Amino acid sequence: MTDQEKIKRTLKVLMDLPSPFGITINELSTRHDITERTVYRYIRTLRETGFVIENNNGYFKIDKDQQTSKDISELLHFSREESYVLQKAIHNLDENNVIKQNLVQKLYSLYNSRNIANSIIQKNVGENVRLLCDAIDNKSRVVLKNYQSANGSTISDRKVEPFAFTTNYISLWGYDLEKNDNRLFKTARIGKVESSYEAWKYEHKHLQQELDVFRMAGKEQTHIILDMSMRAANLMTEEYPLSEKYLTSIPHNRFRFQGIIHSYHGAGRFILGLMDEIEVIEPEDFKKYLNKKIEKKRF
Repeated sequence: MTDQEKIKRTLKVLMDLPSPFGITINELSTRHDITERTVYRYIRTLRETGFVIENNNGYFKIDKDQQTSKDISELLHFSREESYVLQKAIHNLDENNVIKQNLVQKLYSLYNSRNIANSIIQKNVGENVRLLCDAIDNKSRVVLKNYQSANGSTISDRKVEPFAFTTNYISLWGYDLEKNDNRLFKTARIGKVESSYEAWKYEHKHLQQELDVFRMAGKEQTHIILDMSMRAANLMTEEYPLSEKYLTSIPHNRFRFQGIIHSYHGAGRFILGLMDEIEVIEPEDFKKYLNKKIEKKRF
């Protein structure tokens, strides 16, 4: 087994340890298909790197409520080589991978430290994320310089009140002062973050909306039903891991997706890439939306 595989397995065990009631060695062994001896070895490794893991009558857990003001580097005591291997392993996981999402969220909640961002965000946007974190902490406005719109047709400066990130710092929630509304901004599309040193004025309007499976936000809620091939279902869960719980098996090696979306754009983009393998069952408006997109492509 490679070092990378060992790290991934150790991190998977780590993900289960913040359980409120704890988990037994046997459960961890069965869940991850490893021996109990290996589980003990992984727990010992995690303890040696600074994680406080309790054993309450055979139930192992990390106490998520325990607060600490120490920096993560002081808690984990990673050497330069260990830090490099850990960051490389996390980077090698797809940015939309559920394991990566859960790991980052749990590390963040355990240590209440945004320093973990350095291990998961793309290096070319790291400085922008750091500046945005500062602005959120200080409740100050920023200008997103040379922001590229979703369709890539316009580049403009956007003055916002940043107040939250989505998972893995992929997008920023900000109150757009020109649009007078809460908007999602892809961090990778921000050219540069410029601090304005102006305090928030619209905190009472800040609202972090829920994202649908296809990572689209909005006030609309539309129930859709899709039938698809096994290949399309596999591609959907790889690109959008949260879709897995909305997929069910149907006859003839096909799968059905039933769920709520906030916008046709995200789901539509995925379907149009697999038109021959996905059938839209409902609603009729969604079918009309896709047909219009197809007609535009023809001309």
